[in-house]
Amino acid sequence: MEKIGGLGFQLQTETGSSSWFGFAVILPEDEAGNRRKYIRAMETAGIETRPIAAGNFVRQKALQYMDYSIYGELKHADYIHENGFFTGNHSSCMREQIDYLASVLNRARSSADV
Repeated sequence: MEKIGGLGFQLQTETGSSSWFGFAVILPEDEAGNRRKYIRAMETAGIETRPIAAGNFVRQKALQYMDYSIYGELKHADYIHENGFFTGNHSSCMREQIDYLASVLNRARSSADV
């Protein structure tokens, strides 16, 4: 993960050859619990978001049909579940769109709106 624009947001980075349909954004700890604020700001700016695929998968209803066990707590999965989201990606250069995304996230971060 890398931090976008020095804002403390973690973005998924390329680790090889892939065709990601989107990349994950995880809110920094000082913004935990404010995911709705960022999603609203992005939607207002015309940027779509989606939940991170399953977040904490243990919270999904489908698990009631599976045999599984958990060792320990899932605090990192819970954090991602509550404070992360996907935004779209494309196979072409997206530098301008990523800069726009950074400016929207920065404006939302400086906003008192929750």
